[in-house]
Amino acid sequence: GSGGFYSISNLDAGSYTGELQANGYQTSYMTFIVLGGMTRENQNGTINPILAEGEIRIVLTWDEKPYDLDSHLTGPDERDSRFHIYFRNIGRITSSPYANLDIDDVESYGPETITIRRQQSGLYKYWVHDYSNSGSRSSNGLLNSGAKVKVYNGNSVPKVFHVPNQEGTVWKVFEIENGIIKPVNRIDYQAIYTMQKLSK
Repeated sequence: GSGGFYSISNLDAGSYTGELQANGYQTSYMTFIVLGGMTRENQNGTINPILAEGEIRIVLTWDEKPYDLDSHLTGPDERDSRFHIYFRNIGRITSSPYANLDIDDVESYGPETITIRRQQSGLYKYWVHDYSNSGSRSSNGLLNSGAKVKVYNGNSVPKVFHVPNQEGTVWKVFEIENGIIKPVNRIDYQAIYTMQKLSK
């Protein structure tokens, strides 16, 4: 439907693949499970608008807990040497750094999205921070979050990253240089106020 809701009826128990389609959006797929005549709650999928050549969109989704995971993107900025986009600095799309936080979700599931409208020369870094457990030194919230990051580069098949099986509060997911996405997939404990230091 127009609000993004779907419904299912008369399916046998099992695992199914759904195809998501809408005008102006890339076709996407999701898996959902039917058990005992009813579907499990919160089986969500995402569908991405068709991007212009050279655009990159980063989509973060997760389960109910932790309630608040945050996207952080750092990269080259003609004005300030490097930028840091997150919920306190959503970025700019019509001037450098030509990137912005589209959606900040603080109530579970996502999607939380960042779009790079125009890539500049230099190194980009993308992180996920477990804001709900910020500052903790013994948290498995991020580990158990079911967090997933999809990276759409133009309209090619997205790269998908799943949170590693490791405790921590900051997940460094990938870097981008010269349009090439390089996986990092490293988790550590780090408070939000030092994210800038990490991003250099």
